[in-house]
Amino acid sequence: MNPRSSRIIDLSGDSFPENYVKWDKNLQSVPLKTKLCIPPLRSNWISRSRLDKQMDGGFTRKLTLISAPAGFGKTTLLVDWVHRHKIPAAWFSVDKGDNDPLHFLSYIILGLQSLEADAGKAALTMLQSPQPPPVEAILINLINDVTRLPTDIAFILDDYHTVDGGPIHDMIAFLLQNLPEQMHMIIATRSDPPLPLLARLRSQNQLIELRAADLSFTVDETADLFNKCQDLQLSAKDLHLLETRTEGWVAGLQLAALSLHGRRDPSGFIKGFKGDNRYIADYLTAEVLSRQPEHLRNFLLQTSILRRLCGPLCDAVTRQENSRNVLITLEKDNLFAIPLDDERCWYRYHHLFADLLERRLRGKQGDLVPELHRRASQWFAKNGFKGEAVDHAFAAQDFAQAAQLIEKIAEIEWDHARESRLLGWFKKLPDEQIATNIKLCIFYARELYKSGYLDDAEKRLQAADQMLESASTSDPAKEGLQGRIAVIRAYISSQTGDVSRIIHFSDQALNSLPQGDLMWRSVAATTLGFAYGWRGAGDLVKAQQAFSEAMKISKAAGNIFYNIFAGICLVAIMQLRCQFKEARAICQQLLNLANENGLSETEIAGSLYASLGMIFCEWNDLNEGIDLINKGIELNKQGRDPFMLASCRICLFRALIYRMDFLGAFSVTEKLNESTQDFRLPPLDDQCDCR
Repeated sequence: MNPRSSRIIDLSGDSFPENYVKWDKNLQSVPLKTKLCIPPLRSNWISRSRLDKQMDGGFTRKLTLISAPAGFGKTTLLVDWVHRHKIPAAWFSVDKGDNDPLHFLSYIILGLQSLEADAGKAALTMLQSPQPPPVEAILINLINDVTRLPTDIAFILDDYHTVDGGPIHDMIAFLLQNLPEQMHMIIATRSDPPLPLLARLRSQNQLIELRAADLSFTVDETADLFNKCQDLQLSAKDLHLLETRTEGWVAGLQLAALSLHGRRDPSGFIKGFKGDNRYIADYLTAEVLSRQPEHLRNFLLQTSILRRLCGPLCDAVTRQENSRNVLITLEKDNLFAIPLDDERCWYRYHHLFADLLERRLRGKQGDLVPELHRRASQWFAKNGFKGEAVDHAFAAQDFAQAAQLIEKIAEIEWDHARESRLLGWFKKLPDEQIATNIKLCIFYARELYKSGYLDDAEKRLQAADQMLESASTSDPAKEGLQGRIAVIRAYISSQTGDVSRIIHFSDQALNSLPQGDLMWRSVAATTLGFAYGWRGAGDLVKAQQAFSEAMKISKAAGNIFYNIFAGICLVAIMQLRCQFKEARAICQQLLNLANENGLSETEIAGSLYASLGMIFCEWNDLNEGIDLINKGIELNKQGRDPFMLASCRICLFRALIYRMDFLGAFSVTEKLNESTQDFRLPPLDDQCDCR
């Protein structure tokens, strides 16, 4: 293998992308830096040249799939390969908490930015908007950025088997299908991912697969492990028996080595060694744990509830001190504590070992488990990891704490995934926790309507109404809560096409919401603008006022993407009112804003070009106008936003009619009919033509 770059990417310290801080401020959720860190190379691990050659061959293809049961050394192989060959690699350690599509995509973008700071800048801006575009549109912009990278890179998804959401599999499939030449993906998993294109990649020789048979230790590798690394000096007969009994299972061999240390009769132990993986794991765990002093054994058991460990967190959970030194000792003694960063601050247990420890904890100290989770929840909440805090609160059955944390997260999180993590949390909460809390009812309704459960959303809003009726009239928050309810009802009405209700509830929201509640006010203003626009020429002035207000509010909120979106809507209304000079000035201003913020190649910029092109057409500069509109259409084809693409094609239709190209215009209408099956557009006849 001869990669184009010989530098290894350091994902720790100053090399972590600057957008890390920006993401934290916008989402109010701290990205876990260690999830993107390449684990350090272990000094006592043997290099496996036969597997290195297979990995080298995979670097020239789209995908390397490392699929094998737990404990076969998948992660260790990747760490060894990346470090020894100086592979430019982005690393994402996936876990069960990453099953929200937009959350997952955020980590992918941050991982790529560890290699190139500007990669995914536009995609991250789109992702941070209150109403993100389709995931596919964000991915296309991210892929376009990767094509500009000067070197070949690897993107590693470790522990991918923890993904259980179809949208994430669809996202990875789309990424693989459109993977740039510079990028190679590596997936390490315990089970084959449900990606239909695997068969196609295999037939195209674009897939390298390493499975349990490949990862299993040979007799020679077993000899190196036991006699060179562990200095146990076992006989060839004993080594062969160990390799046969464990079938080369790496974790089993490591556990065996731990149990063999200090034994006077290693051959006798090996002869009684069971070969079934489950029994090996149970037996060796008991053997290893029983050899530890009681305080260390309790530490291992009580911290097994944690997916990640650091000294202060373990201190809080175990109610003891000096946990950092304990973790360092565990690593030094090879007790399955795997460092997650070069500073040895964060660790995790080997997954199989953690599972076994937790089962033993429930058997020995089951009554203590809820309290351990409660302590973990409190620590995570105090240190800004609110998502993990919620998960541990649920594990502790502390629903009051979970409800309190969810209320704080829901206040600022606008996640538009089909099944967002917020909706999942709400479904876990007992109904009495929600039904007695006005804010939770409102937030739950918001998540329900975004996921298509309109009737259920209305029921939650009615419950909030009833609580507000009985609330004190002097409560300063009452009117603002009524305004939020009105925003959601306006959105529900937009789904049913009831324009009069949209206007009623949008007005009510803007009259009730505090001036500082920028996020909710911007949504209400935009919804109001659409409603007036749908009403036709008689209400265009009101539509223009609403979109102007939405622009002003979103600008104050610092949301660039939504500010441009509201501006496009405003320009459309101004064109209908023949305010072409003013509309052109706004278009140019917004294009400059898009360029300054990495959005020049996105569908939002495409819609700006189409709007500007239509203005040129109105001034009878048809060639220049149609060129701009076609540029907008091409950008929107990449973004795959059907509404924006259809809007650009409507502009092209009108431009071609102006040029008396009726055949071309008819062709555009056919494309419009194909692309507008899933949403409604106002009839073309309702649009104002000032010519």
